[in-house]
Amino acid sequence: MESVNPLIETFRLGKILQLSVFTDENDQKNFERASHQWQSCLSTRVAQLILPKVVISSDDSFENVICNNGLFRQEIILKVRENSFPFDTLEAEAFDKASLKIKLVAKEVAQFFDSNISTTNDFFDLYVKELEWCGYNDIFVKCIDLYHKQDFFTLLLLGISSLERLLGDIIFSIHNDKFIIPSLIRDLLIASPLVPLLGEDIIFFLRCLIGPPNSMNLRNILWHGFINPNEFLPIPAKWYSALVIVITLTICQRVRLCGLIDSLKKRDGASFEGFFHLSKPNIIAENFIISDEIDKFFDQEYERVMFIQCSVQEHRLGTVEVGQYFLTLDIILEEKVAWAYYDLEKKTEDKEPNNQIYEEFGGGIMDLMLDLFIHNAGPRLRDRIAHGEANYLVTSTESNPLYEYYICLLVVLWSRYKSKLLNDVIDIDGSQFFINDEIIRDYETWISNYNSRFHPIPLLLKESTHLIVITWNCWKISRFIEQNGRFTLGDWSELNFEDQKDSLFQQDILKTIAKIENITDALHISREKLNTIKEKRFFNGKKFHWSHLSVTKEDLKAINLKRVVIKKAISGMEKLYDILRTLHSSTSLSSRKRKNTQNLFTLFPLIMQHLYYSLFILDYATEHKFMLGILIFVERWCGFCIEGKWKNINDAFDELIKLLR
Repeated sequence: MESVNPLIETFRLGKILQLSVFTDENDQKNFERASHQWQSCLSTRVAQLILPKVVISSDDSFENVICNNGLFRQEIILKVRENSFPFDTLEAEAFDKASLKIKLVAKEVAQFFDSNISTTNDFFDLYVKELEWCGYNDIFVKCIDLYHKQDFFTLLLLGISSLERLLGDIIFSIHNDKFIIPSLIRDLLIASPLVPLLGEDIIFFLRCLIGPPNSMNLRNILWHGFINPNEFLPIPAKWYSALVIVITLTICQRVRLCGLIDSLKKRDGASFEGFFHLSKPNIIAENFIISDEIDKFFDQEYERVMFIQCSVQEHRLGTVEVGQYFLTLDIILEEKVAWAYYDLEKKTEDKEPNNQIYEEFGGGIMDLMLDLFIHNAGPRLRDRIAHGEANYLVTSTESNPLYEYYICLLVVLWSRYKSKLLNDVIDIDGSQFFINDEIIRDYETWISNYNSRFHPIPLLLKESTHLIVITWNCWKISRFIEQNGRFTLGDWSELNFEDQKDSLFQQDILKTIAKIENITDALHISREKLNTIKEKRFFNGKKFHWSHLSVTKEDLKAINLKRVVIKKAISGMEKLYDILRTLHSSTSLSSRKRKNTQNLFTLFPLIMQHLYYSLFILDYATEHKFMLGILIFVERWCGFCIEGKWKNINDAFDELIKLLR
């Protein structure tokens, strides 16, 4: 019997509803059965702000809102705000009154689109000057394509995030790096460079549409999945889709005509190169030839994969009602679910219940989703695309290093919850391709064994390995200089500290690394040691996923502080390596520099041991006082290395020992 996960089923049925296409009678029946179960997570007030059922006749006339050039008439924008409200108001009353007018305007804009823009060429002919000025042709091509496909939900997600990007680029074009562009859209909309440039009328219009939480707040409501597709599609989503496109181009025209910016300067987008290069899922490249037809098929879901976990809000887990619960992606992907998201009367024990999404998906899928969407050191795709930093991922996938990871995630989810789709020949515009059971098993195997690259603990271990390797580089070049007879290294002096067998930073590892002849072996031994520690310390050699490891916020603070120390140590070792390379390439030294250099070589083994002893203590430190003490030592260690004050490191080390005692 086919598994049915309400999260996945809602995602699939929501897409069917967007495109108004039912592949067979079963889809029609499933949709009818499930649609009544979807619960809107909009509060009564927000529903009145956004949904169309409250659009009534108004004393204001909003006919002919668009000029012949396809842009807003100035007087229409002015009518939306009542004079008694300032443009930067936070009063709910101002947004309540303006939202009705915005819906009426949006309805008229959609009618204009339907009457005048039937092809992409029609659109580009009408808005040629604005498009040339802003240079976002690829985004607008995608938006118009989505509009004609009636995929209004995806269009709004892309369009609003692109609008946010555009506003930031306008500030960047004026000030470059001299003005800090706000990261939150509600702050961006009242940024000082934008207000005089766009005018208070447009600023208020935007703030009502996508601004603070007590406005229509359309951006957050959509990106957090609070709207039931059944109540939002195709109306008013179609209205807002056309509205977002026209208001964006109206802004382009207003800025273009002011003459301050000849053409829009774009900030660099988020770069994802190299995030996953160490373990690319080659099974996809081997089994799955990605042709244009296959690209087109997966593109239907590709834009939405980052929203699948937000498509259903069972038991009203999330809401935009002020003072009530608000569900975000980091909460959805937690291993445990806080009691706050349940009826308190049902609480029977102190232990928080397990997240059923985790139990349903398994550790591999959860680790991958956490890597893609949550971990700070990862690509954070949902945030990046939501803020317009990576919209090129939606418009083009050819050079995207994360594309195969998306494909693998989608295929595994589809095969698990809609196996019929993947066990048949799929026809796309007359072209066919086939994914067989063996390929699906390969995908399942890969993703079931996936372990996070961006969880704080594996990052700490990875950075620790980096430190060992750069230390080996320092030892190797020092040995080479010593062999040439220019300087003589000092002797090892045994430091008195308890040996811990599962510490990455212990003296025997330092001595072993120093004897290795090539960096490949150094890296191999370091990783082997890392894996031993990982399995012994956290999971006793059992198969594990980092998403299954319970880590409190206090644990994360300690781990991240340890990472800061390690990064500082890496920085210091890299500076020391640069010094050694300079010495190696120098043909002659003054007597003073030669004396200082000999001091370095005499103390070199002790300097290494000082550093490793501090990191060894750090490995077991649980108190922030000790970790901060070690951080201060490493900071001073780096400074003394740069200044060549090698003997001072002994004094700093003695102070560290006193603190630890």
